Amino acid sequence: PRIIDVKWNDVVVNTYTVNITNVELNLSAIIINNSPISDFNSNTFNYVYNIAEGESIPTINGVYASDKLDIEIFNTTDISTKSYIKVGFDGREVFYYITYNVVSLSLSNIYVNGVAIDNFSPSIYEYNVSIASMAIIPTVTFNSSPALSITKIDAGNIYNPTTIEVEFRGYKKKYTINWIPIELTLTEIKYGNTKVSRFKPDIYQYTLNIAEGETIPQLSCTASSEYISYPIENAIAPKGTSTIV
Repeated sequence: PRIIDVKWNDVVVNTYTVNITNVELNLSAIIINNSPISDFNSNTFNYVYNIAEGESIPTINGVYASDKLDIEIFNTTDISTKSYIKVGFDGREVFYYITYNVVSLSLSNIYVNGVAIDNFSPSIYEYNVSIASMAIIPTVTFNSSPALSITKIDAGNIYNPTTIEVEFRGYKKKYTINWIPIELTLTEIKYGNTKVSRFKPDIYQYTLNIAEGETIPQLSCTASSEYISYPIENAIAPKGTSTIV
């Protein structure tokens, strides 16, 4: 403390004591949505705070190093501008700024057995993917932001969907992949312009009789689905075998 003595004829008649306190011009913590910023440092004045897509802009507050400080808090209502806390004392002031970063609840791509889904869009959350009816459920992978928590539920069979739930601080969105089973069958086989008689989709071998010397007929067929490919290998000699794979 500073001591000031007031004297009269060299006699102290009054003594004044002045205590000088160093007032730190800073905060002890910044509180956002009732939780302190984990990486707060009183000498760091700019912070980025992640909020989920669709989340309201949070309210900020501060824990003050001294009750002698003058405090002004501005909570923005526009995500493109900053919130701040102004700390002042005796004509001096510092500002703590909060910039908001919106975390998109979206995947950047989804892959089925390593192949990107056709026409994928982060804002489309349901897809139909065709697979062979007897196939094993494909492996589903994806690209996402490291800030997101991901829960993937694989389908137990082709009649159940695979789902990918994207979450950030309680805000969630879900992608669904529906498996569409495709029967690997034909609906008809023709030799020339004539249909194979007694054709059935689940019978895979037929015998066609042709006259001696007759040109070997060329096969054609119709598949049960537009997604099926069916290379045809026509026989080139009598008693040969034509195949449709």
